Amino acid sequence: MLRIIGLELKLQLKAKKTIGIFLAGIIMSVLIAVLSINTATSRNIILNEEDQVAYSSGKMSVDYLKKTQKEYEGFLTEEKCMEIVEKYQDILNKYGGREENIPHDIYAEEITPMNDILNVISYSFTTSYDGELDANGTFPKDFRAVEAKAVYQKRLEALKKIWETRYVGREQIPEKLARREENIRYPLYFENYSGWDSLQSNLALILIPIIVLLACLLVAPVFSKHYEDDSDRVFRATRFGRHRLAIARIMSGMILTTLLYILTMGVCITICSFVFNRSGLRTSIQFIDLFASSGLNIGQLVLTTIFGGLLATITMVMFTICLSAAMRSSIIVLAIASFVIVVNMILNIFISGNINDNMLYFVINTFSPYSAASLSSSMVSNAYAYVGNIIVWLPAASIFFTIVIIMTGFGLCLKRYDNYQN
Repeated sequence: MLRIIGLELKLQLKAKKTIGIFLAGIIMSVLIAVLSINTATSRNIILNEEDQVAYSSGKMSVDYLKKTQKEYEGFLTEEKCMEIVEKYQDILNKYGGREENIPHDIYAEEITPMNDILNVISYSFTTSYDGELDANGTFPKDFRAVEAKAVYQKRLEALKKIWETRYVGREQIPEKLARREENIRYPLYFENYSGWDSLQSNLALILIPIIVLLACLLVAPVFSKHYEDDSDRVFRATRFGRHRLAIARIMSGMILTTLLYILTMGVCITICSFVFNRSGLRTSIQFIDLFASSGLNIGQLVLTTIFGGLLATITMVMFTICLSAAMRSSIIVLAIASFVIVVNMILNIFISGNINDNMLYFVINTFSPYSAASLSSSMVSNAYAYVGNIIVWLPAASIFFTIVIIMTGFGLCLKRYDNYQN
């Protein structure tokens, strides 16, 4: 059996189409890495190499924050929160209590490096996602620095108020979110993470869908091609040309597309790791999603995104191979697979505003072959859905049904191939 799989792999690896798809994947991974570097961080006010004020994103901004945020790195203790707020307010008071009065060079040197921490602290004292912030500064009116020592207690209180508003009549969801909140390790940890948040977003929204489409393009002809040119009749006449050949084609397709995914993702991550601060991956996820009830750090979030993308790739490949085993046209097979991916992405965009207790979101991200691609977003959002009287945690449901789809697809593919022969 292994020998037949090896022969199928060699046959596919020698094909010009396979080489072209692998090259396309590598090129796209390089482009996504460059995009992530160029869009890293928002347009920060920084001091450039000549110590002149500049509005910058990209590598210049990343390098600046790497250097200037060092003094703020480490555990964000309650005492540290108070000191940072006190420093911020001292600067603010020197210039009439308004941020717009702060000279740009002072802002770049003093405020920009601590903005990430200031956001986490200030939002912990609010009760909505827009922050309800004072228009003249970062914190609510009459806020005193000493109050920042209660940052984690206030953060939980703010979360509970949000849950009460959002989940009226669905008290079980806030209870589950509260239990997840208890698993977060406090104090939060901070290191310069500039660029990793941009990369994670670009992986989920751009690179993973591209890899999945390339993988589907790679396996669409696995059976259909031989149906179209009638060469399948020759294969069926050979000693292992039926059941074993079908298994070998499925396995070789899965192995090849997994290699494509690992290579493409590896190139992208490697390029970015030379530019971004690698130790910043240890930063608590709350610095990029303020009200996430999750104990993940940014590195774990990136790994979850990659793992979810791999599951989605494998599942979509199995789905495509199943179609290929039942259809003569590779073009139709690829069109159907592409349609599933595109529709899934569009529906996710339209319903992403309120994913909890959303049955449509639950169906799309549980039973779709592409569902695991949203694994990281549903973990961060702590997405739950009611199924009858039972509350289901979507990430667990997505992983479970993804595995079921892969296993079922394997058997269904063999059955379809046997039926086609008959």
